[in-house]
Amino acid sequence: MASTSSHPAASTAPSTDASEPRRLSDQPLPPAPSSIISHSGAPLFGAYVGASSPPAWSSLLPPWSRSGVWRFAHSKRWQYASIAGPRVIIGMAIADLGVGANGFLYVFDRDARKVVADVSVMGVPGFNAKVALGVRAGAESRTEWKGRGLNILIERVAGGSAGTSTWNIKASAGGSPPHVSLEATLTSSVPEPTMCAFARLDAQGGLANCTHKSACFAVSGKAIVTGKEYDLADHTGGLDHTFGLVARHTAWRWVSASRSGAEGKEALGLNLVEGFNGEVENVVWVGGKVYRVGAAVVKFDKENPGKPWKIQTSDGAVDLEFVPEGVRSQDKNLVLVKSRYVQPVGVFNGKITVGGMEIMVENLVGVTEDHDATW
Repeated sequence: MASTSSHPAASTAPSTDASEPRRLSDQPLPPAPSSIISHSGAPLFGAYVGASSPPAWSSLLPPWSRSGVWRFAHSKRWQYASIAGPRVIIGMAIADLGVGANGFLYVFDRDARKVVADVSVMGVPGFNAKVALGVRAGAESRTEWKGRGLNILIERVAGGSAGTSTWNIKASAGGSPPHVSLEATLTSSVPEPTMCAFARLDAQGGLANCTHKSACFAVSGKAIVTGKEYDLADHTGGLDHTFGLVARHTAWRWVSASRSGAEGKEALGLNLVEGFNGEVENVVWVGGKVYRVGAAVVKFDKENPGKPWKIQTSDGAVDLEFVPEGVRSQDKNLVLVKSRYVQPVGVFNGKITVGGMEIMVENLVGVTEDHDATW
């Protein structure tokens, strides 16, 4: 899972209805601890601002400890990146599933209203796929896919001012010259755009999951698809790094969108999930601040995911309609790994109310997703 982008303006105004219930957004998120596993071997479940170190699963103590064999069977780790704006929506991911690995890259042309490139391959963890343990600058953040007609590199650049981050992304697919090539730099336009959520999953048959979501990155660079060049200026980037001990069967509905603070517009981002991690990772970014929101309710027509979706939260903070411009889907059945995946791309309209602000959302570019996996 990960954030995408928007270009048209959204307005903000104070919320004056005194009868409104107290929302989660009224409670500021604490800074992320250096480790999300305490010195006493207990998980520090919750939502935070900033990046934590990778979870050291072997340091968990009873009742949270698990055998090495169990941890291997349930360990899943992935890095997702997105770039979206007026011309294209690009998504890519590298996933280490333990028994196998998956890499994909797609490009959706918004003017043509079609997917112009879509590459998805399976491979071997540690050989084709090397997924970073975490998101802090340096070797820890380097994620890479090599081989089987696909190459992707996602890496955080060391240095930069306090609280900001820069990521380099390179990708190519399909022969020589490549059918798709991409070089982009994502730069945070607001201090610390990262939300860290540590979710409890033992009731689902897993144990715990650590996810870092980052939104509202300004983008520079270009993508070339079959000779056509797309300038990525005035697009927005987002990242999703997830590392968990999850259930054999996992399902979720995900909502992601953002725009950077470029061109005088206030940065705005959205990350919601129904199922899987649940409410703990549901947040809205506004002007450099991260606000928690309630449980997500995502409704859509499973028979026709290209129809409008309805997205709301239990606290009334989010009330949006998503209108797809196109739909990317993928079904895999590899015996040990099965996956059904639908990810429409399009725009959000409606209202977000957080931090005493009522934000009217117009044509915010992003994605929704319905995912069911046995892995």
